[in-house]
Amino acid sequence: MGTAVVAGATAVGTAAYKMAMSTAEQADYISNLALVSGSNTITLTASQRTTILAAMSSVKSFTGTFELTTRSGSTQIGTVSSKNATVQTTAANSAPTFSGFTYQDSNTTSAGVTGNNQIFIQGISTLKVTATAATAKNGATISSYSVVAGDATKASTGTEITVGRIAKPPRALLRLSTVSRRKWERSYSPVFSSLSR
Repeated sequence: MGTAVVAGATAVGTAAYKMAMSTAEQADYISNLALVSGSNTITLTASQRTTILAAMSSVKSFTGTFELTTRSGSTQIGTVSSKNATVQTTAANSAPTFSGFTYQDSNTTSAGVTGNNQIFIQGISTLKVTATAATAKNGATISSYSVVAGDATKASTGTEITVGRIAKPPRALLRLSTVSRRKWERSYSPVFSSLSR
């Protein structure tokens, strides 16, 4: 989200562009958009990018309206023309990041039987997951962490998640996901060991 192409436009000294933004959170304008000399490409400044990303902190994309006003000095010539365009983020640039998580059997009785709190006894052990704090990107915030372990699921706004007893057969899949308010997701999926009763 660094450039926009304005069809049929050519950079001239009297053209002034602005983008009308309307999202679920606010309506606003980004003014002083400038065409690259001799082209029909608008390049956003770092400040303009930050403003747009902050306005769309809870959505992956929105439809913005580019408006062109032609002036001679301070006098407007003709009417304002406009064109709608989709402004969007990508998973590559905006998905949250986190380095992983730890997990253990928090039931001291079953952990004592196995001698290893990384091994789970089916239907008895209690799975507890601790995630490293995730980092949201490009103006978003982290909304939740969720765990899927066999047939058990649990979500939390915090990094410590007690999933509960695991009833799935041995070698159940454990997946931890973190989701930003913009709904981009990042997941990790190790495999953990469990023992049948």
